[in-house]
Amino acid sequence: MNIKVPKKQIICIIGKSGSGKSTIANWLKNKFNLNILPSYTTRAKRVGEQDGVEHKFISRPKFIAIMDSGDMVAYTKFNGKYYGATKEQLFINDIYIIDTQGLQTLRYNKDIDVISIYIDVPLFTRIKRMFQRGDSIKSIISRVIHDRTAFAGAGDMVDYVIPNKYLPTTLAKASFVLNGLIKLRDTEWWNKK
Repeated sequence: MNIKVPKKQIICIIGKSGSGKSTIANWLKNKFNLNILPSYTTRAKRVGEQDGVEHKFISRPKFIAIMDSGDMVAYTKFNGKYYGATKEQLFINDIYIIDTQGLQTLRYNKDIDVISIYIDVPLFTRIKRMFQRGDSIKSIISRVIHDRTAFAGAGDMVDYVIPNKYLPTTLAKASFVLNGLIKLRDTEWWNKK
């Protein structure tokens, strides 16, 4: 007799810097009463961020120790800073903001059912958003250059691509994905500009 144990589902939101991942994740959190995973990171806090809310800010040696223990199941390195999540975090949260490298790592975990959403945004809009949140010009340039290669082909590796040109439409599409009503990518409505 084979008993099939249901897998834990995690909604992974990926997108280039300034694409609106956090805004969308927070809206989904509130609408569907979900938990957002605060990933571990070795980067410094941005203005307004709180430890344990957006991220868990830890030292590089502590991050490496978690990786070496085998507890880190999804991780990546960007601009010399580490980001990652433990299996325990994945099982107690519902939404994970992640990059393509972390998503590929996470897909190897047989206990997790990954639902992936790529947020697609025009370059000018992203630059404007990064500037508005206080990123330096140097940081913005670095992120744009990094994202060009890091997210090449990202739309082909995810379950859903949601353009974020007009926030209410973006949130409606994300809501439909989570409600599981229809496979939106193939519909005429989904492809409208």
